[in-house]
Amino acid sequence: MDQKNSTINSGSSSDENLKSVAVNNLQLNGAFWHSIDNKGRVIIPQFFRDQLQDGIIVSVNTAQDSIAIYPTEIWNERVEMLSRLVEKKRSLEPILSRFSMLSYPNCNFDQQGRVLIPALLRDMYLKDTSSVRVSGAFDHIRIVSEENAREEDERFGSESINILDLISEIQSED
Repeated sequence: MDQKNSTINSGSSSDENLKSVAVNNLQLNGAFWHSIDNKGRVIIPQFFRDQLQDGIIVSVNTAQDSIAIYPTEIWNERVEMLSRLVEKKRSLEPILSRFSMLSYPNCNFDQQGRVLIPALLRDMYLKDTSSVRVSGAFDHIRIVSEENAREEDERFGSESINILDLISEIQSED
């Protein structure tokens, strides 16, 4: 029996166990090119929307280099994690404050499956682009301009040997 099923079938009514199972069942994978309309809306693929029925928050990712669409539960976990870090190291408080400032709760998909990207996020991360990459990032959706997506792809290609070396090093430690 796999770990997910054992958690479900263990008879535990712990909310934490159920949350971890729900998060583990997210399959926000894949990448798609979409246009952003003149009102700032972008289509989110049905495959992603189906997994985000319990509410979304449009924000930035924790690295603060792209727009992110979080399931509410995952966004709450990010805030808790950042809050714990701030308790240990007060100098990190601007990161939490900025993450909060750039987060927009109660966002919804419209009838056509589009979500409105708030103007401030569009100005900061998408500039005047009309094409974006909407991609799954395990537990959230990531949105970047076409230009930034292509730059990331080039950078990854040139760094892939270093990344493979790092993976090999980490595996040898286990």
